Amino acid sequence: MKRLTTKAIKGSKVYFVEFDPDKTKNIKDTEKWISQTELQIKTHLLTKDSIIFGASHLNSKLAYNFFRKNISLLENEILYPALRNDVTEPSDYIDFQGHLSKVAKAFFKDTITSVVSWRLDDASLSFRDSILKAILDEKSSLNINLKYLNLLDKERIKSEIYRYEHISREDISSILIKLEIGSISSSTIKKYSNLLYYISGAKAVESESTLQRPDIIDYTFEDLMMGNTSLSEDTIFWKIFIELVFESLGVPPIQEDSLKSLSFEDIIKIRAPILSSGFCEEYDKLISLSMFKINNDPNIKFDNVSNQIISLREKLSKTIAESLLPQRRLFEVAKIKQAKGKIYSSGVSFLVALAGLIPGVGAGASLFGVGRDGKELLNNIEQKKDSIDLEKKRERILNDIIQNCAFDDKKIFYDVVEYLCRVVAVKYQL
Repeated sequence: MKRLTTKAIKGSKVYFVEFDPDKTKNIKDTEKWISQTELQIKTHLLTKDSIIFGASHLNSKLAYNFFRKNISLLENEILYPALRNDVTEPSDYIDFQGHLSKVAKAFFKDTITSVVSWRLDDASLSFRDSILKAILDEKSSLNINLKYLNLLDKERIKSEIYRYEHISREDISSILIKLEIGSISSSTIKKYSNLLYYISGAKAVESESTLQRPDIIDYTFEDLMMGNTSLSEDTIFWKIFIELVFESLGVPPIQEDSLKSLSFEDIIKIRAPILSSGFCEEYDKLISLSMFKINNDPNIKFDNVSNQIISLREKLSKTIAESLLPQRRLFEVAKIKQAKGKIYSSGVSFLVALAGLIPGVGAGASLFGVGRDGKELLNNIEQKKDSIDLEKKRERILNDIIQNCAFDDKKIFYDVVEYLCRVVAVKYQL
């Protein structure tokens, strides 16, 4: 097993937290969770160079079942476990009850070939200092939501935390029990601690994303308290970026569920030209610039906590839309030239018209409807054709699209989205 430094992992990185046993322990519908987690990872693979997750998060039966189903993600080093430098193996964290514990230990020991190494001090001090700062700051989101906690109890919590050189979420819970803090206040502090724990973990492996910065906490905490983090990385990609691209072209957006038609093996092939195109770097710059504008605009205020998420999404959409405008114009001009001057009716968008340019897909095919009508069309076709021949043809066309794709730096966002449409259309409609 190779131990990699954070510097060895090049390009954009995201710290993935959905395997955390604290998040998965109460999940009842495991199939739904696996499906949602697969979609999140597929999205990250299209927008990030690397995905890192905490090795300690493997101590979950759900995580074990997920990787048993998707073993290639570990074998091919698509996902990297972040392993503390004083821990020998990721499997050392496995502590299930019963025979499954031994099975899981052996599985992860045989499957994981590389880990990203990190030091305890890097994450623990950041975690402790962030909690203390939130407790001391009267205007922090934590304090705003601690309506039933008096000043004396806050001082007692602060004093207890100061006693720890390295503190964990479990330590925070123990402190709250020891001081007999009320259930509502304890729940609020634990949820906030979870958020800071993820941010500290991301910092420790230098994969702090644009949405995992301390100055964004105030905008996401209210939603976190409601159990709905609506500004996650994958949500911004699908519900803001993708929707804005399609909206600017006057068509309904392709749905995130369309990725269900693509296996991880497909995604790995598809993302290769995306990564080499520089799209991930440009996308990160786009989101970072948008957040920078929001944070530094004196006219933008978030006085009403209940409206923070809505306000942030509106401002984020506006700044991204402004950045997309020049690329949209270049994309439209290029498509007109590519269509050799053909004029389409006002009710037919560029992307729909482009269906005729995709091998094997008719000109009337609706690329943006693949999540709904495409599945039914595929089923009808498969009733009439031999499924093996169909799959071979599908793979042949998919490989052709990948090998012949070309992305222009000046309109890369639109080129990549069009590329994804072509790929999904082949998987659904052929």
